[in-house]
Amino acid sequence: MEIITEEYIGQHMEIYFKKEYISKIEMVYSFIKPAKWSEMPLYKKIQYYGSQLDKQYYPYVDKIEAKKVVKEICGDDISIAPIIRILDSPDDFLISDINENNMVKCSHGSGWNINMDKNTMTKDVIVSLNKWNKVYSYTERQYTYISPRFFIEGKVNGPIGDADVYMFRCIHGEPISIGFKRGSKQNSYNINWEPLSHINIVNIAKPDHLDKMLTLSRRLSSQFEFVRIDFYYVDGVIYFSEFTFTPSNGGIIFPMDLEIKFGSMWV
Repeated sequence: MEIITEEYIGQHMEIYFKKEYISKIEMVYSFIKPAKWSEMPLYKKIQYYGSQLDKQYYPYVDKIEAKKVVKEICGDDISIAPIIRILDSPDDFLISDINENNMVKCSHGSGWNINMDKNTMTKDVIVSLNKWNKVYSYTERQYTYISPRFFIEGKVNGPIGDADVYMFRCIHGEPISIGFKRGSKQNSYNINWEPLSHINIVNIAKPDHLDKMLTLSRRLSSQFEFVRIDFYYVDGVIYFSEFTFTPSNGGIIFPMDLEIKFGSMWV
């Protein structure tokens, strides 16, 4: 069984990064804006932006390819959860793959994950994977360019279970706000870690490595007009989670005064 670790990717970089692939991660992605762009709040701009995303975004949206991109950009400055195995098909999940320390994930969507435990059954996993063996979303255009794939990934756990998620919303490579997610609840802060709106979780202390996360989010978002860069943060270690181009599918996240304020930053 071949485990794709950070060290493995580093040693085999010439396989993963051909010249044409590296040229992609040096590009700056842009699009033509409508006449009323300057009047639109952030969520409306994200909705329009989502309609413009094309196949060039594929390496960043695909969960497997994104790991390779991030290691090329950030190297040892960031950690990644290891890929234990890429499945050949939805039916390729084996009883030997069941491990409480791992998850089963899809590379072509969001939230289609199986958190394995002692009760995980092979047949149930295969049923779920076959159900998910399709385009994740036709309304979020970036997902339509990804062929379905499934993989087993080592878990990144915090002291009380699933790791907390730090989400850096960036415009033109500059963070404008930070989301903090624990389970199904989320807080939002400005880049100085001051609450932006209603606190859904008890106010969380500013993380020790916030400045480093801000720096990494700038590096990873520098090519894009808008993207949310998501990290896990466990015991002082920053793990890459994903690039998110259309958070909440362009739904309203903030009070309208903040949606308008953040929208005005995206020129």
